[in-house]
Amino acid sequence: DYEAAFSHLYRSLEKLASNDLERARSQVALARLYTAQANTSALHTTLQECIPTLERLGAELDVVEARSLELK
Repeated sequence: DYEAAFSHLYRSLEKLASNDLERARSQVALARLYTAQANTSALHTTLQECIPTLERLGAELDVVEARSLELK
């Protein structure tokens, strides 16, 4: 159920506002949902927000995952 998944992720993003890494990881999960819905505009906006944070924090595996979504 996409609606429930979006709701859960939005709550997660609110709760994790002060934890950059976990917030960025939640954004990657949100980007996966946008990919499944073929919402390319929201997908690219979300990835543009989270990839720099993941790079800054040295979360290489998360960067690889996020960049793989850019190609979809």
